[in-house]
Amino acid sequence: GYANYDRLAFKAAEEDFRKAYNLDALNPLRTDALQLRLWLCRARQGPSGEATIELRHYAAKERRGGRPGDWFSQVVDFLAGATPEDKFLEIAAGKDQTCDACFYAGVKRVIAQDKAGAKELLKKAASAGGPGSNEYWSALGELAGLEK
Repeated sequence: GYANYDRLAFKAAEEDFRKAYNLDALNPLRTDALQLRLWLCRARQGPSGEATIELRHYAAKERRGGRPGDWFSQVVDFLAGATPEDKFLEIAAGKDQTCDACFYAGVKRVIAQDKAGAKELLKKAASAGGPGSNEYWSALGELAGLEK
């Protein structure tokens, strides 16, 4: 799924993430990450309304583990439009969350067709992240796609 996402093959990535979610539905950390990626894939392929409903449902009803207000919840609130971008970027703590926040904000800018704003945020994600972060690699993939 991540490899397909990073090469901007969102339909294939969505299929892969759904399969992975169904295979590993008991691992809270991985299922949270998969749900965020499913939202990204669906939002990149068309209107994000249904993807947002699905993500909100997962966060409220299906999620195992986590706490209200944790980082995953903050990302969900941002993707769903409940938290403005500037506040979301401000609450990111440390390099990993900064990478995540800039990546998700950058992708939302790509979806909104704000290429310049997306590039700036995705570059920040890449500079904050490292090779152990999926968001780092995906930021690089998104940047490459914007350069084409």
